[in-house]
Amino acid sequence: MSDTFQMKPGDRKFALQYKLSDYVLSGAMLVGASVAFQMKNRAGAVVINSAGVILDDDGIVAYDWGATDTLVEGFYDAEFKITFADTLVQHYPSCGFISVRICSDVPEA
Repeated sequence: MSDTFQMKPGDRKFALQYKLSDYVLSGAMLVGASVAFQMKNRAGAVVINSAGVILDDDGIVAYDWGATDTLVEGFYDAEFKITFADTLVQHYPSCGFISVRICSDVPEA
């Protein structure tokens, strides 16, 4: 699975989806869990820290882009933070980040 998600400024139609690692052995582990999506620019400033969603019992999580989330071109580092029902926390990916690139587009005339 590629950990790079690319889009153009203002694109919001498709959510960023991510499959949690095999450490999440069953959907039962996700019952009562909450998901946060966190993204920072390459300078280290946090630009998104919002709720994500659990899509299914196979460990697919997602973030639906907000109105201003994709306006600024550039490279970003992102991760999902899962808080399980027992209040323990795990970040995904567990090492490194999901790379997000907002590419330039053709300016409107």
